[in-house]
Amino acid sequence: MKTFHFLKNKYGAEILMDIGKYDDIPAYYFEDTLHTTDFYEIVFFLKGNGYLELDNQQIKLRNHTILFISPYQKRRWFVDKRKIDCYFLLFQDGFLSSFFSDKLFTFKLQFFYNRSNPLFLQPAKEFIHQLHSLLQDLHAEIKQYRPDSEHMTRSILYYLLIKLNRAYATQYQLSSQMEGNIIAVAFKKRLQEQLNKNRGIDYYAHQLGISRISLNTHIKKQFFVALHRSKCHLVRKTNSAIQSHGQTPF
Repeated sequence: MKTFHFLKNKYGAEILMDIGKYDDIPAYYFEDTLHTTDFYEIVFFLKGNGYLELDNQQIKLRNHTILFISPYQKRRWFVDKRKIDCYFLLFQDGFLSSFFSDKLFTFKLQFFYNRSNPLFLQPAKEFIHQLHSLLQDLHAEIKQYRPDSEHMTRSILYYLLIKLNRAYATQYQLSSQMEGNIIAVAFKKRLQEQLNKNRGIDYYAHQLGISRISLNTHIKKQFFVALHRSKCHLVRKTNSAIQSHGQTPF
């Protein structure tokens, strides 16, 4: 299985975010061969067709569909690439967490690492127009990168992600509040960072200063899954990426 890696130095200086239309990123792997990436992806389809197999979900790609893909999610595309028109928004967690004081921001977004709801939006046209304006601003800033562009791109991305989080929460009747279950979110972040060290559940509970039972309660409340199943799911997903062959830079 191929794993695509984020190209940090695509524009010369190290930038942990990229945006472009399909014409700008023709190497995007719209193929039916199973593959994964090591970065976050949001794909805004102006014109879509076919469908995507994303982990255990099958998502129809209609016009104005917005997809949310987390690092190391397995996917296969069944589309006619000639008829696609879309924006790609790609970034690594460090692009935001290294700049803002909230290191858990990305993990609090409802549409990443969500196992209970569909990983797409079908918003109203008015909202699409708002997003299109923001995407154009981001695209222009990346194309003509200046010394202060790092601040501009981060602020626009931060604003865009919060707007998307609110829309996603509204569509699927979730809470849009991002300050809810901090214990569960912190566990998810630590687990992803230390998966290769094969830590036990008791280790994470100790690191968070709570009992194993309390940690399990927080996990069930936030992710609707038992602690052991939550850990096993992330372990399987990450291990499959680590063990994959033919890794390809993206």
